[in-house]
Amino acid sequence: MPQYLVRCRYTPEAWKGLVSNPEDRTALAEKVCESFGGRLHQLYFAFGEHDLIEIIEAPDDKTMMATAASGCL
Repeated sequence: MPQYLVRCRYTPEAWKGLVSNPEDRTALAEKVCESFGGRLHQLYFAFGEHDLIEIIEAPDDKTMMATAASGCL
């Protein structure tokens, strides 16, 4: 299966939620990827333009777009 590099940024609302209730969202990202037939290989937290960098394996581009559009990564 192809692998995809996904770069994400948290919204200001998401940052507020994470500050008030810190949590590791890796398990949620794994579940979301698996629910679409993919697999989360790596999740990195980053500084700068993007807050998360993920390496995700998915069956095809359409599946990857559906995974990313779910808003849970």
